[in-house]
Amino acid sequence: MAAQCWALFLLKWTMIRRGLGKEHFFSYLILAVLFLGGLFISLVATFGLYALARRTGQHPSPLTLLVLLDGIVLLYCFFYAWGILMEIQRTDLLDFKKMLQLPISMPAVYLMNFLVSLFGPLLLFSIPPLLGLLSGLYPFYGSRVFFAGIPMAGLLVLLLGAWSYYLRGRLAILMENPRRRRFVFMLVPMGFILLAQLPAVITHIAAKTGSGLGPARLLETLQPYLIRGNQVVPLLWPAYGLWTGISGAGFAMFFLCAAGLWLAALIGLRFGYVTTLRHYMGMYTTTSGKALPSARNPISMPVTGRGFPFVDEDTAALIYAFYKSFTRHPHVRMLIIMPLCFGLFVLFMQRSGAYGNVGSREQDWIPMAALVWPFVNFSFFMFNIFGIDAQSFQVLQLSPLPRYKYLLAKNMAIAPVVLGLVVLFVAVSALLTHASGKTLFISFLLAIHLFLVFCTAGNLLSIKFPRRLHRDALRIPERRLRMLTTSVLTMFVSVILVAPAVICMLLDRYSSAVIGGPYAGYFSLALALILAGGGLFLYRLALTHAGDLLTAEEMRIYTRMVHEPE
Repeated sequence: MAAQCWALFLLKWTMIRRGLGKEHFFSYLILAVLFLGGLFISLVATFGLYALARRTGQHPSPLTLLVLLDGIVLLYCFFYAWGILMEIQRTDLLDFKKMLQLPISMPAVYLMNFLVSLFGPLLLFSIPPLLGLLSGLYPFYGSRVFFAGIPMAGLLVLLLGAWSYYLRGRLAILMENPRRRRFVFMLVPMGFILLAQLPAVITHIAAKTGSGLGPARLLETLQPYLIRGNQVVPLLWPAYGLWTGISGAGFAMFFLCAAGLWLAALIGLRFGYVTTLRHYMGMYTTTSGKALPSARNPISMPVTGRGFPFVDEDTAALIYAFYKSFTRHPHVRMLIIMPLCFGLFVLFMQRSGAYGNVGSREQDWIPMAALVWPFVNFSFFMFNIFGIDAQSFQVLQLSPLPRYKYLLAKNMAIAPVVLGLVVLFVAVSALLTHASGKTLFISFLLAIHLFLVFCTAGNLLSIKFPRRLHRDALRIPERRLRMLTTSVLTMFVSVILVAPAVICMLLDRYSSAVIGGPYAGYFSLALALILAGGGLFLYRLALTHAGDLLTAEEMRIYTRMVHEPE
């Protein structure tokens, strides 16, 4: 069995190495920059935890150390949950379904996939902070810190990996049902929202609860609840086991926590293996006939029979067709739900005072800032407008329409989605902050400017750098390095495009202090008018040239859409 596993590992490693050889040098450069950035953050965390551990070791109360260990464990779980949400569906090293056809041990294949899933950036960059923490505690507790801390950290990683691997596999089974899939698409953005706002919520609650108590008094009050919580919650067993092992409370509890973590990890692995095996053997498959269309539902008018203001019939048909294609794509649904929920949550949190007391003058710029986020959020989609076409891109090649109409229809089809979010964000933030009419008008002008410049840049980037979008929005594609490079470049271009609008916002906020005079507040309005007019002129000028460029590049784009793997 070991020889088979080694042969499979070598085969997969050869395929990965050849796939990396096809990437561009710029992709490796971005990967190196991100690695150096992660390494820098890891080293800063290492020195910070070392200093914090030295200071905690000098504290007379042993509960201070337990609070520190609990905080570190919860912080690691916080970042681990972010990683799960970023790749919520499992991506296996070896295809389990293909391995069923070979005389290979299935537990060995599952175990190999699981072990590979454990090694990621979070684990790699967490090793130096762990060593820094243990080194800071070493002068006070001796070498037993390392003998107790390293096994507990390994068991925590094993526990989180086993159960997350099982849950992601179970989720993949649930998402085969279209209705459950839509439900998951609703839950994932909410998970991002709760995780992103959890620190602010906890800080807000803690500030209200312990406002009249000092740190020592608060720690004494929470002591029984802290001990009981560490004994009951499995995720806190590593911190509690390490605390009991090095503080002299007894090694019996340390070994009991270690045994509990090991047993819980084995149970998660067992559940995951059984679920995966039953799924690929067809035990979870349910056959249900499709519901027949109801005769009560009226037949809707075809897209070719609908009109659209200011455009001809052919362009109107393309607009309605592209709009349906956009709104039915999983990526777009997630991009609509996530900023909608997150933005409303943040606005109401700010209104309730969770982020501190902010004056009305400081709140006046919030409606304009709220309009930037939908454009940055949809930039990945707007800069790759052909990504969801795939085989349907061939229809363009057979169409006699001028190619600039195709681009115009793509832009107008996504306008209701992006601008609809902008209007909602600005309206809600204006109601919460009591923004002035001038601020709302400037926000409207900047929304037009941002949409036009994003469409202009997106048309050119989509033609020169087309790439096929994965329909499964919850699974990381195979070519991760290319996806990482694309995400970084998209964010960089988005920052450049929103820079003039940000300058206009800052001018509106600080014009009276910087410029002075009775007409200082109208400089931002004049700049917003110039930006909106300039964006319209730039879009109109670039649209025809982009259409000619599309005519010359459409065969290359079609080849990329059809033959490029997702």
